[in-house]
Order: sequence, then C-alpha cells, then structure tokens
Amino acid sequence: MATLTETQLASLRRKVGDSAGTVWTEEELNAIYTEAGSDLNEAIAICYEELMANAVKFADYTQNESSEKRSQIFSNLGKMATYYRGLSSQSQVSARIVGMKQRPPHNKRKPGDSYRRKSLPNDWGW
Repeated sequence: MATLTETQLASLRRKVGDSAGTVWTEEELNAIYTEAGSDLNEAIAICYEELMANAVKFADYTQNESSEKRSQIFSNLGKMATYYRGLSSQSQVSARIVGMKQRPPHNKRKPGDSYRRKSLPNDWGW
C-alpha cells in the first residue's frame, strides 16, 4: 500500500478543500492514493468523485425572493474531477498516427503553363 508523504498529504487536503482534516482520515487518503496508482492528481479526482456522490442529495431551495442553487455544487465538483483527471499521468497518452487517408492528386497550374485559349474552328468566322 502506497503512503502519502506529509507534503503530498497537505497538498491533497488543500486541493480538495479538506485542510482541517474533517472529511477524510489519513488512512482513507492513503487508500485513495493506492487506488489511484500512486498518482496524486488521480487521487484528487477520486476525492472529488466521492464528494460528488455525497452532493447528489442536495436540492435547490427557493422561497420568496431568495434562492439557493445547491445542484451547482454537483456540477462544479464534476468539473474539478474532470480537470484533475486530465492532469493525471494515467490520462497522458502520446499521439500516434494510426492511418493515412488517401486523397486524389491535386492538379494545379504551374507558373510556366499556358493560359491561352485554344484556337476556335475555322468555320466560325472569327
């Protein structure tokens, strides 16, 4: 089981908004880090996904002139999870060329080509 260093643990807690240490214990964060394959950004994405699972139960609230859009919490957590998943080393795939599509040749006039009209038949009288 991979364990987080103190610096990584502090960074992980800070990036998921748990600087007080009230959401996850150190053992839970180490388990998430192991699940993420020792990739800190992937671990952060997993933490945001766990927060999303908890945020599903929030409902919007409206009374008279005031309103609270708690459903935005779920949406914003999803955006953060996607952002950190994009930063993780597991999502970094090198570009590959898998095939080339054949195109017909492009016939283009060259500067030396003749641009004159072809001669007209003699019986036209021009």
